[in-house]
Amino acid sequence: MSPRVMPTPRRVLESAQPLVLTAALVWALLDESLSRHGRPPAADVCVALLVLGWCVWVWSSRRPAGQIGALTLFAVSGGVLAMVATNGPGTAAGATALAIAATGRRPEASLAVLGVAILGTVIAAVVAGTPPATWLGCAGTFLGCWVIGGVRRSYGLRAEEAEHALAQERRAVAAEKHAAALEERTRIAREIHDILAHSLSALSVNLSAAEGFLADERLPAGQRELVKAQECVRRAGRLAREGMAETRQAVLALREDLRPLTEALAELAETHGAAVEVTGSPVEPSPAAGLVAFRTAQEALTNARKHAPGAAVRIRLDHRADVIELTVRNAPPEAGVARPLADSGTGHGLTGLAERAAVVGGVLEAGVEDDGGWRVRLRISS
Repeated sequence: MSPRVMPTPRRVLESAQPLVLTAALVWALLDESLSRHGRPPAADVCVALLVLGWCVWVWSSRRPAGQIGALTLFAVSGGVLAMVATNGPGTAAGATALAIAATGRRPEASLAVLGVAILGTVIAAVVAGTPPATWLGCAGTFLGCWVIGGVRRSYGLRAEEAEHALAQERRAVAAEKHAAALEERTRIAREIHDILAHSLSALSVNLSAAEGFLADERLPAGQRELVKAQECVRRAGRLAREGMAETRQAVLALREDLRPLTEALAELAETHGAAVEVTGSPVEPSPAAGLVAFRTAQEALTNARKHAPGAAVRIRLDHRADVIELTVRNAPPEAGVARPLADSGTGHGLTGLAERAAVVGGVLEAGVEDDGGWRVRLRISS
């Protein structure tokens, strides 16, 4: 589950702006001082302009230029309304618009709105004959709200910068940890390669030499013990070669350059004489999930060779929208065929695969089918 993103102070302020502007408009529409008869016609015009400014604000929610125009109209209308109806809510409406402009807009744009609003207020005061104390108080309120909005904007920007810096620091720490983990995995891969791979190579060479000695024509041919010894040496050589391939695969996984899953399965199937079918649009799983799928196919093929030697085996890899499904199925064992490897192993292979699958969020199913064959199925969410 992805972490919840907390809203920044600036986003909180921006989300509250429409409510504040709407509250100022409702106050202007319902104020009793503007509902009395005999008020100047200019007050009606100002209220109409406030409504128009609010409509433009709502319409231009994604257009910065339209927002500035709407706030300018709202602020100027509020200032003029405060001069022609001194007891009305005009000052509050204009101050609200200026605070919003300073909070969410660039300083030069909000300063232009402030200048136009104060100029309109002074002109309306001169025309209406409003006392200087009234328009000076209104202009001072406008200026104070504009300053408060600017301070809030600066605070929000600093808070966002601090959050970005913290996020960058966290990413840097995560990258450092990841680099350290990669370095450790590379060291482990190098140790595995230098120790296990070299040992298996030497073992394979010695087994090949032993197989050659046992094939010497001077030895009596057809003896039962000699035939068994030759079979054991050949089997041990094959297991050594498979161990080398598995070691190489583990080293590649540790170095995070694991081969594509389809390519690895094709090579594995060729080694065991199995058929491979890939359906859907190939989507390469994560290195961990790919390794689990490969190990599952490997264990299933080994079990088929142990318990159903000579039976047909098919590997099917299905790529779906949100899951990959690997199915390995072998036909029923033929009657009378010897199974010399049936009792080998610890019997915990499928249990270990199920545990591997659970680590990467997958599910492993295994069991006998109706015709007596065996099926292993792995599902991993992509």
